[in-house]
Amino acid sequence: MQEIISKKNIGNRLKQLRDSRKLSQAEVSSALGLSRSHYSQVELGKQFPSYAVLSRVAEFYDKKYEWILHGKNPEEHSSEVNKQTKPGDIEPRSTTENDIPIDPGHSIPMVNSESLLLYLQNKDKSEFIESLPRISLPLTKSPNSIHRAFQVEGDHPEHLLFDQDVVVGELVKDKLRIVISRAYVLVMKDTVLIGKIVAYQDKGAFLCIFDSDLDKQEVFVDDITELWEIKLKITFKLNKAVNNQNTRNAGIEKTVAALTEELGKLRSGSIS
Repeated sequence: MQEIISKKNIGNRLKQLRDSRKLSQAEVSSALGLSRSHYSQVELGKQFPSYAVLSRVAEFYDKKYEWILHGKNPEEHSSEVNKQTKPGDIEPRSTTENDIPIDPGHSIPMVNSESLLLYLQNKDKSEFIESLPRISLPLTKSPNSIHRAFQVEGDHPEHLLFDQDVVVGELVKDKLRIVISRAYVLVMKDTVLIGKIVAYQDKGAFLCIFDSDLDKQEVFVDDITELWEIKLKITFKLNKAVNNQNTRNAGIEKTVAALTEELGKLRSGSIS
């Protein structure tokens, strides 16, 4: 039977770890670089921890993240599954798109800045793919899907992606079966592009947005060697996006204040 990952059980394990160290929520959240309210929601079992939070917690307590998710180490989890399945047992029913298991040990090759040029030359060689660094994610996946992680180079404010973020893409096997207005990783012959596909042209080209200036660029489908639909992003620079939003909000508040002042003058008759 497929194990259900429980937010409440994860929260209880985090509380047990914190209590064992005699730490407060404020001390733990500060050490992890999180707001106390966010950490509290996770510990209370009201919110699943993101991969970034899971990684920080596991490192902080020197625990494997499988233990935080399941209450047991990977080898114990594997042993339990093996005990439950014996030769001659009925094969489990196949899953549908609405019944896809979460595989907490799904290991994904990652193309980082150092391996980018080599990837463009050797992406079809299985031994090279196996040599890439890997990250393990609690990622929802179907049996036939292929995922790959790419490290972002440079800021992409339009897509809320920043330098050194990581995006995880699912391979699009038929490049013409895409969803308009979704974000994709486009692997070309000599570069890797990250952007949103906004239209398809009859001449065999996608219209894409790659930069914050919103200019649309043509990319011919035949020039794309791999296409990955972005399913997940891992970012450690949320504060930058938040700060940008705060700046925009401050500008709006200033404009509203100025308009309010002008309206006040009009009502008092001080403006002719």
